[in-house]
Amino acid sequence: MGRTPRDIAEVEMWTLRMDHQLSQMIALAFVHSSDFYRGRVEQVTEVASWSRDRALKTMSWLDSELSGRRHVAGEDYTIADIVAQCAFVLGKAVGLRIPAEMSHLSRWFAEVTARPTARA
Repeated sequence: MGRTPRDIAEVEMWTLRMDHQLSQMIALAFVHSSDFYRGRVEQVTEVASWSRDRALKTMSWLDSELSGRRHVAGEDYTIADIVAQCAFVLGKAVGLRIPAEMSHLSRWFAEVTARPTARA
């Protein structure tokens, strides 16, 4: 969660970014395109397409951000990483995976999913 007031603010900022710009977009794609929600909610193809595009744009931006640091909010593993990691796990359910050319994001995902707590 951060050690200093500035660190805490940075972690909070990145956590909110991962929630609003990544997790919510992937969740919308899931709701509007998955078999799980078919017949439970009104699925809107355009919402699924729009949210997928937004998630991919966020992934591209995040890939460039991760070129200069180990984790989402800096060098330490934080709640921001956990939110993003959970979003990517959900993304797999609708074929929304990290594109191979996003090497920094792929490296980050491999590292965070290798943590023992990722399997808990």
